[in-house]
Amino acid sequence: NTLTINVLPLPAAPIDTTFVSQLPNTTAFYFPPVAFASDGSMVLPGVDSETGRQIAAVRLHSNGSLDSSFNYPVSAGAVLAGFPNGGLIVANAPYRLNPDGSANTLTLPAGFDSTKPLTASAIQIDGKILLAQGTLLARLNTDGSLDTTFAYSSALSTTASIDSLQVDSFGRVYIHGWN
Repeated sequence: NTLTINVLPLPAAPIDTTFVSQLPNTTAFYFPPVAFASDGSMVLPGVDSETGRQIAAVRLHSNGSLDSSFNYPVSAGAVLAGFPNGGLIVANAPYRLNPDGSANTLTLPAGFDSTKPLTASAIQIDGKILLAQGTLLARLNTDGSLDTTFAYSSALSTTASIDSLQVDSFGRVYIHGWN
């Protein structure tokens, strides 16, 4: 009897050996990245080692090199979400940044306080923007207008604060809050 054995090549390694991080040594930057863009770039937070609060951010290109055109204003606070084009939603006004870190416009929905930080944000697959501030949750259309089709009925107590929003591949929104 004849037996034929076909040997297939091994699959490609799951590790991207072309990525070489070139993070500056001036601030402690921590993985995981807080935002990814469709071009493979990512934003990493610089964290104060004593308080754990974000004090800066850098953008790395997909190969790990530092994006020198990215200028993150420390006054922006924490990065909450990232758009596929590299833009960001941040905790403090103006709340939306362009891919280079410059301010973009974002009008907060009624009930939100423009003098206070956002507590969470997420970008849905269709580009709609979820924003949370304390117990308030709203969804904006891609153009920044209020999505009036979004109805949120809080199962959280009236003293809870939304501190995390995640969207799964089915478009379901997961909300975490604390008192």
